[in-house]
Amino acid sequence: GSSTNENAADPAFASAAVGTSHIALVDASGSLFMLGDDSCAQLSALSSALWSRTLTPLQVANMYRGMPFAVSAPSQPNKESSTDEPSKEAHVAYPAKHALTRAGTAFQAACGAGHTIVSLKDSRCVSFGFNQWGSCGHHNYQHIAQVGEIEKLQTLFAAQDVSSSALQTVRVAASANHTLVARGGCVYSFGANHVGQLGVGNLQPSSVPRCVLRGFAAVVDLAAGPVLSGAIVRDQTTHETTA
Repeated sequence: GSSTNENAADPAFASAAVGTSHIALVDASGSLFMLGDDSCAQLSALSSALWSRTLTPLQVANMYRGMPFAVSAPSQPNKESSTDEPSKEAHVAYPAKHALTRAGTAFQAACGAGHTIVSLKDSRCVSFGFNQWGSCGHHNYQHIAQVGEIEKLQTLFAAQDVSSSALQTVRVAASANHTLVARGGCVYSFGANHVGQLGVGNLQPSSVPRCVLRGFAAVVDLAAGPVLSGAIVRDQTTHETTA
């Protein structure tokens, strides 16, 4: 028998995000894995001129039976012996390593109802999927957004005075159709806004990030509900508060 550790290639997942019907996982090395429904390109399995690569599947048990599942060692499904009928739905039943982070650049991912946002270690953010309300932040309301950088964020980040490397970390959160991004002591929002969940003072959706909280020492955490947004922030006196 071989002395090779069969589990040596198993990813050590560090964080997970769950949308309505898709999942994003980031491992300790900064690689992004995704699985689930892709009917709105929220997995971005569709070909992209920017990020086209072959995905490598990792087997998952009981994904579509409503039961707990566990990631096993990387393996290709045995198509010759499989008796399962091909699904008519667009989905990936195995966590697939996303080409977007082929160099291990992911920091955090967030999943909405049909869109995905990923913050990278270099402070950039990319997004893809359902975008009818501008929740991908691509400065348009196209129904489906392919993988693309949220370029407006870099302009907003450049205006910040952030010297500490810890404060340069970008956090993300997503709900049904809106998205939150935080860096340093600022929070940005975009997407659907029919009940004011963006916090911008009106009920108009936004397809570009807008700063809604600023001037804090740090943003500790973010959360987005279907019609609510929240953040834990640290003020200049080091006391934490909820906004």
